[in-house]
Amino acid sequence: MKMLAGLLVLSVLAAVATATTPTCPEDDGATPVFFPDDTDTHGYWECSNGKAVHMVCPDGLVWNSNINNACDWPDSRK
Repeated sequence: MKMLAGLLVLSVLAAVATATTPTCPEDDGATPVFFPDDTDTHGYWECSNGKAVHMVCPDGLVWNSNINNACDWPDSRK
């Protein structure tokens, strides 16, 4: 059981280590800048004051890169 728990911890750490934080523009401007989360369809990045802030869509919704500013129903992304 300890070995299984250890493997789970290692896999979570590996997922976090491979996640890439996007580079945001220094000035956000009037239009917000968003990036999809490459490791989680429920997450996305929003730039705020030159820093990427990780956000998560509400339960049941996923980030929709097609509209690039909203969480949406999974079937709507097609």
